[in-house]
Amino acid sequence: MGGAKFFMSADISCLKKMDRTFAVSINAKNIFKPLYQDNSIFGYFFGFIARLFKIIIGVIFYIATSLIFLLMYVFVAGIIPFLIYKIITS
Repeated sequence: MGGAKFFMSADISCLKKMDRTFAVSINAKNIFKPLYQDNSIFGYFFGFIARLFKIIIGVIFYIATSLIFLLMYVFVAGIIPFLIYKIITS
């Protein structure tokens, strides 16, 4: 249980640091607002496209990071049962 808690807290910490770069939640909240307060049609259009692109890229990185932490946890959690199995069968 302690290992799962460690990997989960490390994953959340890493995602929080990544959110400072990608700002997915802020971009999702402001997706229909113009970028840099440019209230022209171009500003709305460019703002929507830029924010949507940042959201998509951010979510892809979030998923990849979480999968890496999940795979590390599965690997670490599987080492002891694997070693016990090898000791018993040899």
